[in-house]
Amino acid sequence: MKKLCSIFAMVLLTFTISCNNDENVANPITQNPVDVYVAGQKNNQACYWKNNQLVVLDPGSFTGSAAKKIIVSNDDVYVLGTAFPTGGSNYGPNLYWKNGVLTNLNALFFTESLDNFLYVSDMDVVGSDVYFVGFTKNFATNAFSLKTWKNNVATDLINNNTTNANAEVCKIKVQNNEIYVTTPSWGVFVNTVSQSVPSGVELKGIAGNNNQITIYGRNSNSNTVYYKNLSTNLESNSSVIQDVEKLMFDNNNLYFSSLFGIYKNSILGYSIPQTDIIKTFTVVSDNLYTIEGSNSQIVKINNVITMTATSNEVYNNLYID
Repeated sequence: MKKLCSIFAMVLLTFTISCNNDENVANPITQNPVDVYVAGQKNNQACYWKNNQLVVLDPGSFTGSAAKKIIVSNDDVYVLGTAFPTGGSNYGPNLYWKNGVLTNLNALFFTESLDNFLYVSDMDVVGSDVYFVGFTKNFATNAFSLKTWKNNVATDLINNNTTNANAEVCKIKVQNNEIYVTTPSWGVFVNTVSQSVPSGVELKGIAGNNNQITIYGRNSNSNTVYYKNLSTNLESNSSVIQDVEKLMFDNNNLYFSSLFGIYKNSILGYSIPQTDIIKTFTVVSDNLYTIEGSNSQIVKINNVITMTATSNEVYNNLYID
């Protein structure tokens, strides 16, 4: 297999690729050796690929499952996923694997005497500490409770709120021992303290940059991308697109994506035909990694296809180690 060596250009993200022979099939090379993890499912079973090598995750007693997010920390592999819904429900049980060992989060977190439903939407790992964010719902009162968990210990952020949780977009990030949570319905929390966002802003997520944290989303009032540095309280808007799918930093450069393009410091540098979508992306040391496609999916490194899903495979998330 050939190693891929590329430079993610300073503004336009143009790519220069040189090649040399190498036998390390499992490790596509960019500027520096990296391990590329892709979480998803194969044959309706949760799995991930490390440098194109398949690792199937034990689903326990569940007949269908999928991996939604993957993080590697201290050589340990953490995966958040779900079992497939049954009985007409829109959501299945919440699953979690550390180094392939399965934990049913519903069995661990759920208190049926208090609530009727649990959804875990996101995960972060710092060192060996594992954090989750999600919500429970009491169908008798139609009320939601937003929670975080650190090493399986729950903290309530909101109790008995009747606003729709829209939980799929609740995100968590931990930095400098502070726990940040964004929600489209309830705004942003720093530890357990709620902070306001402008009216009309629907938050999508959180991005870290050195010791600073930026929240981001869509400003429906101006149809712009909204982002705010919580460390400096500086608020910004970008009008190059109306909605943002993901925002992140690399080498102090700001990247964000729409469904069809990736912008570097608000300048379009990478785009795909609108017959497909950019499902997710990340940039590490100026190298661009993407999952693209709505039906037939591919993984690219610096615009070079490194993985192509078969008809029974789905790619959901990326992590570069």
